[in-house]
Amino acid sequence: MDEENRQPKRLIIPQRNNSRAAQTVTRVNSVSSLLDGALATLAEQLDKLAIKSRFAEFDEKEAKVLQGYIRSLVELSKEQREHEKADKMPEDLAKLTNEELLELANAKLVEQKKQNS
Repeated sequence: MDEENRQPKRLIIPQRNNSRAAQTVTRVNSVSSLLDGALATLAEQLDKLAIKSRFAEFDEKEAKVLQGYIRSLVELSKEQREHEKADKMPEDLAKLTNEELLELANAKLVEQKKQNS
C-alpha cells in the first residue's frame, strides 16, 4: 500500500448519549510529544479540580483522583528528566568517570527496555 494512498485510522468512540461519532486517531512516535500530551492533559484536569476546590470541598473519591493525578505528574516529570538526560550524550566518553559511564549505560538500558515493551 502506498504511503500517499493510506487513509488515517479511525476509531469509533461512543458518546454518553450512545450515539456514535468517528474521530481521527493519529500515531505519535516521539516520546517527548507523548509526555507533553500527558502533561497537558494532567494540567487541564488539575485546573478543573483547582477551580472546583474554590467553591466546594472534595469528597473521598475526588481526593483519591487528585492524589492519582499528582502521582502521575511526578512520574511523568521523572520520565521526562530521564529522557532529557539520555538525549544529552557527551561527545567524549573518555572524559567521563566510571560512575558517570555506569549511570549513562543504565539510563540507556532502561530506555531500551521501555521502547521494547
